[in-house]
Amino acid sequence: MPVDVDTACQLWWAVIGVGIVNLVAAVTFLFGQREEFTKQLVEQMAKDNPNLPMQQDSANLLFALGLMTLVIVGLALAVLAGLFVHLMRGGRNWARMLVTMIGVVVVFVGVQLVFGIGTLDGPAALVSGGASIIQAVLVVGATILLHRHESNAYFLNFPPVNTL
Repeated sequence: MPVDVDTACQLWWAVIGVGIVNLVAAVTFLFGQREEFTKQLVEQMAKDNPNLPMQQDSANLLFALGLMTLVIVGLALAVLAGLFVHLMRGGRNWARMLVTMIGVVVVFVGVQLVFGIGTLDGPAALVSGGASIIQAVLVVGATILLHRHESNAYFLNFPPVNTL
């Protein structure tokens, strides 16, 4: 395995770790805003269907279920990304392509944050934004390393042609 592929895999492990930090920051931010979100949900439900108002307890339960779902999906995506990085390290070209496509999405999110699209307030939002930008930088480095000449030779290692 070329050094570039090994380094790219290490960068991807860092991307996954920073992604988990980003997840924790996002959940912390949302949890800090829970009263505002649940109040808005109760008011919206009262407007939409005045005959069936939502109670605050029900809104709190829905909010908690939403946060748990966010954490479960986020951790599942981290595990799945780790699996793809592991398979890519083993020389699977399809895993390299999939990781590259995932990287494009991560970079687009990071670029949006650099230009201030979707900015939020508070320290948790600041950590989340910083983590997204760091992820984007790491992904660009890993992607460049994964598509260099030595890396291409590693991933596109075709069996020799029989000339008999």
